[in-house]
Amino acid sequence: MRLVETAADKFVALGRRAGSAFAGVEPLDHTLVRHVYDLSRMGGHYDVDEAAAIALSTMKADAESRGGEYAV
Repeated sequence: MRLVETAADKFVALGRRAGSAFAGVEPLDHTLVRHVYDLSRMGGHYDVDEAAAIALSTMKADAESRGGEYAV
């Protein structure tokens, strides 16, 4: 897996898991800070625009397949 894909996946996972906690579906996982740390350490070593495009595509696919999990 390329670094840009890893960065996109970490960004999506952070949003998904925090969103799940804020929706009351799961408890807040305080270890999510590791994604923030990892993303900060990767800074400047991948194409941000490409990572954003990958993340958007993944989020759209997640919304289709998992969107109902967050209904309140």
